Amino acid sequence: MAFKLLRKIKYALFIVFIFFLVALFYLSSIGLPRAVVHKIEPYLQFSGMVLNLDKIKLSVFEGIVATSVRYYKIGDVGAPIIQAEKFVLKIEPLAWISGGNGISGAYVKKGRLQFSPTGDAEGKLLLDDIFADVHFGQNSRLEVLSLSTTCENIRISGKGEIVLPSEKTVAREKNDRATTNAPPISVEDPELRQMTLFLKNFACSNAVNIELDFYIEPADMKKLYVKADVHGRNTSHAGLSIGGWSASVIVKGGSASGSLQLKEAAMETVSFQSLDALVRYDGKNCLTAKLHGVVSGAGVRAGPAALELKYDFASDRFEGQATTECDLRAFAPLLQSRKLKLGDIFAAFDFKRSLPSGSLEFSGALKPSFECRLSGSVLTDTLAYGSVPCLLVKVGFDALLTEDGEKVTILPILVVRDEGMARGHMIYDSDGNTISFSAMSTADPAAMAAMIDPVVVSALAPFAFEGLCNVNACGKVGLSNSEPNDAEITFNAGKVRWKMLQFAPCNLTLQIEKDSYRIDDFFGSIFHGNIRGVASLDPLAGTSNTVYALSAKANNIDFGVLINSLAGKRIESAYEGTCSADFELQGVIEDETLASMRGGGWVKIDNGRIFTVPLFSGLFDILGKAIPGIGTFNGKNNAHASLTIANGRVRGRNVYIDGDVFSLKGSGDIYLDGRLDFKVQITFMRRQSLIGNLVQIITLPITKALEIHLGGTVSDPKWELSHLPW
Repeated sequence: MAFKLLRKIKYALFIVFIFFLVALFYLSSIGLPRAVVHKIEPYLQFSGMVLNLDKIKLSVFEGIVATSVRYYKIGDVGAPIIQAEKFVLKIEPLAWISGGNGISGAYVKKGRLQFSPTGDAEGKLLLDDIFADVHFGQNSRLEVLSLSTTCENIRISGKGEIVLPSEKTVAREKNDRATTNAPPISVEDPELRQMTLFLKNFACSNAVNIELDFYIEPADMKKLYVKADVHGRNTSHAGLSIGGWSASVIVKGGSASGSLQLKEAAMETVSFQSLDALVRYDGKNCLTAKLHGVVSGAGVRAGPAALELKYDFASDRFEGQATTECDLRAFAPLLQSRKLKLGDIFAAFDFKRSLPSGSLEFSGALKPSFECRLSGSVLTDTLAYGSVPCLLVKVGFDALLTEDGEKVTILPILVVRDEGMARGHMIYDSDGNTISFSAMSTADPAAMAAMIDPVVVSALAPFAFEGLCNVNACGKVGLSNSEPNDAEITFNAGKVRWKMLQFAPCNLTLQIEKDSYRIDDFFGSIFHGNIRGVASLDPLAGTSNTVYALSAKANNIDFGVLINSLAGKRIESAYEGTCSADFELQGVIEDETLASMRGGGWVKIDNGRIFTVPLFSGLFDILGKAIPGIGTFNGKNNAHASLTIANGRVRGRNVYIDGDVFSLKGSGDIYLDGRLDFKVQITFMRRQSLIGNLVQIITLPITKALEIHLGGTVSDPKWELSHLPW
């Protein structure tokens, strides 16, 4: 009897087993009946969404498996918001049998999520190839055992834990918002939109891997913990390109800290061989950063640079400091692209031996309008600035940069060269486009001009300087127009050469006011004598021309040295004597023909051997025929002439050369092109003596006969008798 009962039980168990296998096969291949599906669907629903799936199957090894899961936003047409090839709810049968929650977790395979935080298609983000394995822990804890997805080219993986808010907490928050009439969270927030578009644009062009470890409890964000390790390569975005980089970020509550390492990076025109950064946010308003890198650029040497920055989000103000031993030319293109004068200054350097050492402090604000104040100094040696070699240059600067322009103060400026040094300061103001300056220099003026401006170079080009030069300058000049010009330059030089004239020493004061230039107190030692005078340049009213005016007086000029200088060569003849003159000139600089020149004055020569000048050689040929032997006379003479300059010629009046044996008087013209037209009379003896006056009366007929015309040119004079040619 017992044996038969045992056999019946075995058959019953076998039938149950077969039934179980058939049911399991059916559920695994066909899926759950729709009635059962309806009971499971509430676990898979989201507010405002419509669920669509193919089947729900039961897998012994996986759990409840939903295939081709698709969520659509109510009212939307098009692609689903959420979709997955497989969605699995892990089950624990024993927990179900004991009356507990039989669902222990879930995972998603080949999922996709597309959403738009900004509420428009342009800001839509796509999370693709999603794999997530989660475990439902106690106390509404969601343990993310594994997570991986791709956002454009950003590959994200990680693990963590999320504490889901209870139903009571959600209800209370809804009630609080309804009671206080708090506005709903807006997806049109401009900062959210900007961040979303940045992420989308950045992800589209870069290969980035992000590894996450997180703990999130929405009910208590002070417990928030997120750690992210980010790695990227061949990254480029918004003018920034990086060969390789990595970052580590840790968020605790409202605070955050992180580090960043870059290799072979370039930001616009500035390159970094390497860059390390430490960043910290205090959870309130303050962001601090410390950076250290090696800066390089096209055609410049690499050098280290360090930066410390502090930014306040509440006030949008920032401050910081930087130190550098890098080549300043690396920053020049970046500054020049923003039309900053500091970029031109940096670009003019050429560091021959060592790179400059510099320090910088800065502060400013981003809003409501950009403003930044920079101050610092740069020191370097063995270099060139504007192609001018220097032993040492020290520059201090203070710059105020705004959206409307810049004001740059360079103080001090110290330049040391072999022959001397220069020091001073200057202020560039973009508002009026002016430069104010004050400086003194014992260096070569031509070299200093090359460091200042090409206009100054062209002004000094005709001059050559030797020996010690002292220059003091102060004032203000305009860069785009001459209206602000108001400056004074005092010049004291040991030796200056201008064409055939050499002054040793030479002193003058140059006054600049608008378009006018005035030289006061000019004094120069020249040809063993001296010359004093004043000069001016002024605009000619109603034209674009410039009028010059010159008044000068020369004393005790060595007559022989003067003749040699004017001839441009050494003439073997003892001219002797001294020359003095007093004259005034004015005209138009743009008149190359000198037809506009007007003026006058006088010139005299004392105790000079005037008749030995080559100009008079033809005269003695004529006199030698009229009075044999007189052509060899070479005594000392005095000469005087009154001069008037007009219409392209110099008219000589009361020209008189007084000699012991004979004298010469006359009048006529020397044209500025070199032509001569003079009438000359020969008289005998000096007119100042009693015997001379008597001889001149006796020889009056001969004097009338010896009226001579001087024609030809200065280089080829023609002497001819006016009445008795021979």
